[in-house]
Amino acid sequence: MNFMPNGVRSSPLKIHLALPLCVCLYPIHLKLQLSYFKEVAKRLRQQLGDEDGQKLRSNAVYLFSMGGNDYMVLKTDPKLSVLTAAYKMTFMTMVVGNFTTVIKVGCSDSAIPSSLKGGRKFAFQKVGPIGCMLATQASSGIDGCLHDPSVLAKMHNIALSRLLRKLAYQHAGFSHALFDHYTSVTLRTLCSSKFGKSPSTLLKSSLPSSTACCGSGPYNGNFICGCGKNGTAKYNLCGHPSEFVWFDPGRPTESANRQLASLLWNGPARVVGPYNLKMFFNGSS
Repeated sequence: MNFMPNGVRSSPLKIHLALPLCVCLYPIHLKLQLSYFKEVAKRLRQQLGDEDGQKLRSNAVYLFSMGGNDYMVLKTDPKLSVLTAAYKMTFMTMVVGNFTTVIKVGCSDSAIPSSLKGGRKFAFQKVGPIGCMLATQASSGIDGCLHDPSVLAKMHNIALSRLLRKLAYQHAGFSHALFDHYTSVTLRTLCSSKFGKSPSTLLKSSLPSSTACCGSGPYNGNFICGCGKNGTAKYNLCGHPSEFVWFDPGRPTESANRQLASLLWNGPARVVGPYNLKMFFNGSS
């Protein structure tokens, strides 16, 4: 079940996203997603009964990916063109704090809403290299990664790792998989030729990683894929998306995502740990 069809934010502040379907949507903030989950838990109790509903929730695997949209707001806010170290720490602490509140509700035996008790298997991915995204480079005019978004992503990922270790210590039975999305995407962007020769993947060794398949402007870094100016704006669209890391300025292609999903499912400990998803579903956690 998916509670975030267009992304997630830790706070309810709105950020505009223009999608290729020519509709403007907003990420769903965590508290709203939590309310959706409460409703699902309620319906499970009604349909299955308390015991079976509890068992289903306890055996389920909960996947989270959040933080990137929050930090992208700082990049797009003209009032925050210069970020002090103190502001970065305060903002990151707020994002991780909101995230912590929701996770504790799901994993704690003493959680306030009894409908949410029983969550035990959680999978998370670190924030990706938002400072190196093609959209970031195109909007900044800088050929290379932006410093502030990159620092925020790294700070977040360190704090997230510490948080998960703390939760595992505090809550018996809490098992988690943490996927290094940051490094995995960075390597495929900067060293794409090393990730296209495996017969299990679609990426080719000549993978263009410095431009998106669809977009306009430098690096195809503008979010216009048939959407801008009511669909009349000109944009570029490649003929073979499977040869690209990035489909548009902010999202990997299906072929790149297949590689990332494979790592989350059964990647080595240096990429995802202490568990991976396969271990969860095979009962190894």
